[in-house]
Amino acid sequence: MDPYHPTAVRASMGAIFRHPVVKASFQEFSQWVQGCSYQVYGTSAHGSLDYLQVSSYTRPIILLLGDERQGLSPAQVDICQALVRLPMYGEVTSLNLAVAAGVMLYAMLEKMDRN
Repeated sequence: MDPYHPTAVRASMGAIFRHPVVKASFQEFSQWVQGCSYQVYGTSAHGSLDYLQVSSYTRPIILLLGDERQGLSPAQVDICQALVRLPMYGEVTSLNLAVAAGVMLYAMLEKMDRN
């Protein structure tokens, strides 16, 4: 996908022009993140932390979201410092990826250390 396609630019609400766009394989990303001070959070139905129970998120943060069917791969899980779950109620088994991303990002921003 072209990140500068008009549809993608519109969906990003212009954020694409305020942040660098980087293309890398997962292996390249994994090597890069090991040398950085980012806190990597992954989402998983089997995560040990309920997203509402996390008291605060320390910046800078990377949030990994897996696909709706299989979730994160084992390699992706391995680079996460924590796996966070969004509990489901009733007969719902999962959320649409965009909805899950919105919920997680909002929760993280609300509980982020602003310093």
